[in-house]
Amino acid sequence: MHAARADISSPLAATHSSALPRHANGIRSGSNASQVSAPGLVAPITDSRNSPWSYLPVGSYCRSRTALLFATEAFPMPDFAREREHGGLVAGVDEAGRGPWAGPVIAAAVILDPLRIPDGIDDCKRLTAAQRDRAYDAICRNALAYAVGEASVDEIDRLNILRASLLAMQRAVSYLAQRPQLVLVDGNRAPHLSCPAEAIVEGDVKSLSIAAASVIAKVYRDRLMCDLDRRHPGYNWVRNKGYGTSDHRRAIDSLGISSQHRRSFTAVNQTQILWPAAE
Repeated sequence: MHAARADISSPLAATHSSALPRHANGIRSGSNASQVSAPGLVAPITDSRNSPWSYLPVGSYCRSRTALLFATEAFPMPDFAREREHGGLVAGVDEAGRGPWAGPVIAAAVILDPLRIPDGIDDCKRLTAAQRDRAYDAICRNALAYAVGEASVDEIDRLNILRASLLAMQRAVSYLAQRPQLVLVDGNRAPHLSCPAEAIVEGDVKSLSIAAASVIAKVYRDRLMCDLDRRHPGYNWVRNKGYGTSDHRRAIDSLGISSQHRRSFTAVNQTQILWPAAE
């Protein structure tokens, strides 16, 4: 399958399979070697005015020099130092969705172009939903290569969440349009790859490549959960993204467990005893 890039500029939602080209094992990939427009999935925009990050818009500046200095000192931004030190093609890898009760775990791999690094890339947890959407679009348009790997709920239940996360990372790296010479992985464990890999604790706040991967993985998974919410209504996955919130618990108590719930998770398994699967 030819590599293509997702165009997420449209506010219209579509099925998640159209966001990036899909391979048989759940991988989506792209690069700016070729460009094919496709409808994207846009996560709901939340009001972030009360967020401590609201004064740090993507690709913009803080309201004052004092605020900028405070933000830089309190929350250092990721940089490109490790990538430049290596000198070759370096991919950043991160995952999203290890903790939720429902949905797949997603990993992303990104090779940034040193000459075209978008402004505003940061650890996805520091960005608002709107900022992540803009960063996602900018990364997809400017990266040398990017890919998304997925480990299904069945794989999570069979392998456990850690092994499934590493599997999703392996898939993401294997479907990059360009082969990296080094892979930087967020966390304390790296998957087994055909190229050197380095695990970096809190890598998403240290490496721009890992931060970019965190954005791609987070936005992609959030949009996927919105799509799954339409297929399995009632669990409010549009809002809770499959995490173990009180509204999710109440929905499970009322509806039972769906085919997208992780039955190997203790909180879900306990409910499974009381309720049959809700398809």
